[in-house]
Amino acid sequence: MSGGFGSFMIRGEDWASREKVNRSYELLARYVMPHFQGSLVGIQNSARWASTIKETLQTNRRIAIQRATDTWDARNEPEKVNQAD
Repeated sequence: MSGGFGSFMIRGEDWASREKVNRSYELLARYVMPHFQGSLVGIQNSARWASTIKETLQTNRRIAIQRATDTWDARNEPEKVNQAD
């Protein structure tokens, strides 16, 4: 069993503008085809995992930003003092 199907036929009609037809094909290629090809599984699993630890990730992000800010401030404080002279 292949787990998929061999082809998908699209019937083109002149019911919409060229831009809208192209947008429809783009949406098909971006969202529908990856679903049936199974290429979204990793991304969806990652998003689910990240949502379960969202609070931890946000806390760690805040701590890292504060540390980086403090480090930068500490390294550049003498420059501020010297520039004031």
